[in-house]
Amino acid sequence: MIYFKIYGQRRTGTNCFLTTMLMNFQDIDVFMNVGGWKHGKIIDAPNEIELLQTVDAAAKPKINVNKTIQLFANNKVNFLVLVKNPYLWIYSISKYENKEITTDYVIRHIKTWNAHYSNYKNYIEQDKAFLVKYETFIKHPNETMDKIKQKFNLTSKNSNYKFEQKHFLANGDSNGGGTTNTTFDNSPYMNEQQYISTYLTSSIINTITHTLDSSLMEFYQYDIL
Repeated sequence: MIYFKIYGQRRTGTNCFLTTMLMNFQDIDVFMNVGGWKHGKIIDAPNEIELLQTVDAAAKPKINVNKTIQLFANNKVNFLVLVKNPYLWIYSISKYENKEITTDYVIRHIKTWNAHYSNYKNYIEQDKAFLVKYETFIKHPNETMDKIKQKFNLTSKNSNYKFEQKHFLANGDSNGGGTTNTTFDNSPYMNEQQYISTYLTSSIINTITHTLDSSLMEFYQYDIL
């Protein structure tokens, strides 16, 4: 059995990627909030409290606590980090939260983005976490899965990769993979620049730009607007 733990801010495809991994590879287990909140900073060796504190009540009784703690302690859990272009991420999370995109809203969320993706960067640089860029996954899903298969020596379930086409719900550990009946529209992630200027005003774009850590944008290979 090969174990994975997913991290990434909200609206970066964590539920989608959990499902994609389980649909396509044999003999794997993918942790969402087991071991630490999937939208928080990485906890590489969680204690018992950290292991379960963000896991939903229905999932907790199914977890072998001692075994899982040892998996983390013995570096048997592979970390996957999901990231989305922060300009599109602001628009996506504002829709999810049903909030107006104001200057204060942008600054607060981008500062959080900076803090968390700085933490993730440290692990990626040390080859302790594998980066999955959301836009790359949407544009090149087969190539993305091939890289993960080769990196972790995984065995495919099918002759061709399968991908869920519906919008995902905000799933917990006990009900991962739930979807709506709405087909996912991938067009914003196929042409990022066009949709950023459609979704965001020039003033908001400037606020995002001035709040972002430019070194992180360079590391994650996103253009600063």
